[in-house]
Amino acid sequence: MFIDSHTHLDSDDYREDLPEVISKAHQNGLYAMINAGVDLPSSKRGVAISEHYLGLWSAVGIHPHQATEWTPDNASALRVLAGHPKVVAWGEIGLDYYRNYSPPEIQKKAFIKQLETAASMNLPVIIHIRDAFSDALQILSSKKALNLRGVLHSFSGEFDELRWAIDNNFYIGINGAITFKNFRMQEMIKKVPIDLLLLETDCPYLAPVPFRGKRNEPGHLLYTAQKLAEMLGIGLTELEKRTTANACQLFKIPMPPSESVNLFPQKRLSQNFLVDQNIARKMIKLVKPEEQVLLEIGPGKGSLTKIGQKECQKLYALELDYDLSNQLKRELDPEVVIVNRDFLQMNLAGFAKFIGRKPVIMGNIPYNITSPIIFKLVDNYQHFQKAVLMVQQEVGQRLVAAPDSRKYGIPTILVNLFFDVEIKHYVSSRAFHPKPSVTSVIISLKPLQKPRYPVDNIGLLKELVKGAFNQRRKMLYNALAESPFRKIPKAILSEAFEFLKIPRCIRPGKMTLEDYVNLTNYLSKNIPLERVLFNIE
Repeated sequence: MFIDSHTHLDSDDYREDLPEVISKAHQNGLYAMINAGVDLPSSKRGVAISEHYLGLWSAVGIHPHQATEWTPDNASALRVLAGHPKVVAWGEIGLDYYRNYSPPEIQKKAFIKQLETAASMNLPVIIHIRDAFSDALQILSSKKALNLRGVLHSFSGEFDELRWAIDNNFYIGINGAITFKNFRMQEMIKKVPIDLLLLETDCPYLAPVPFRGKRNEPGHLLYTAQKLAEMLGIGLTELEKRTTANACQLFKIPMPPSESVNLFPQKRLSQNFLVDQNIARKMIKLVKPEEQVLLEIGPGKGSLTKIGQKECQKLYALELDYDLSNQLKRELDPEVVIVNRDFLQMNLAGFAKFIGRKPVIMGNIPYNITSPIIFKLVDNYQHFQKAVLMVQQEVGQRLVAAPDSRKYGIPTILVNLFFDVEIKHYVSSRAFHPKPSVTSVIISLKPLQKPRYPVDNIGLLKELVKGAFNQRRKMLYNALAESPFRKIPKAILSEAFEFLKIPRCIRPGKMTLEDYVNLTNYLSKNIPLERVLFNIE
């Protein structure tokens, strides 16, 4: 299945037949399409239409032709728009001195600002360069510290410029122009590693032969793919696999499913579908969806979704399984936004800005990713109102465990620093299909306005807690002294224990949350601390 990495399906060219165009694209083997914005209105249209089509994703940005429209107000509006869960890139941006519809200096300023904005939102960039490679590559080179990812769309440069792109791991967008008789870049294209190639149509422009001169559309991508495979001397299937994997990696969207539709529970996704409607109604009651925006993690076959859609203001459902996403799209209210994406890739802060409020999060959480989801919620506690989650009983008990108990540990401390936690219901394994081997619980996480205790350095606290509980059978002092995460001078560690009256023989599990916070705050004032970037596994 192919991915069209650059379209303009928000264009008026598709106003009368967009559903048919997208349907035809899927019939012709397309899995996904990326709609690139050229200004604020087109970016808004692209996001709006992406909500209605599972395989359509969006990019937002201002094209160099419209560079004069990069104003503070438009920049702010685009940042908000980029918080939508179907926005996967920033673009189309860049420099175009061929048309010069905007003065070059203004183009450069808009380009620089948009590169910085994309980097701050961890979005890849879709770059347009025409007759402006010298300035464009100079700007990109000056911004290496931003660790930019992206694609040079409709590449038209020379060998040296191509070499720069390859050396800096930028993808190269290939479109219908390679089918034209006057195309003269065959040898250059052969120099591009296949792991840096993307296919694109740039529709409604640049229709490949035999449609040249007519309206282009994603369904024509196959002609470009066939020509590129021939040019590279590889099979079409190989090109399809490699370019699709490239696009999925760049835009962080799931890889396409197997050709056969599978609606059965998949072990690799740890799927146990909630089938007990009474339990589903209990969860919805806890959510209190009236006038709320709901964000559901892993709806599966939609037990929660089908009830929640009737009672909330708006519902967004993130389902990683493509076949289930497709089924939900057919069965649910058209206003429910189904996003075939991993929740762990979700920008919760951006999403809250996009919807103009904090969402309520709910979900029957797959057992194999419960911990990453919990820790993501910890990192984003300021960006949602409440979370009501179905988790394994053991996980729920860990979150409410008391010090000096077997289940007390890293999750207990970090979650209780930021949330009021309650186990609301115990749920039998009979409520699921297939029936799991363990009992589940429904938990409620209510974010606090601020951490339960003031913490000078959250990153250091995470390091101390993980260092301690990774060796929970040792005495806390020894565990921290031997921690691989930060080498704390033993003299300072000894001073901290003495000042805080912590017994040297205490074990990690006997320390309270407040004790760990006090230790963190003492150490943060007495040892040099660089900026901590830390992820709990």
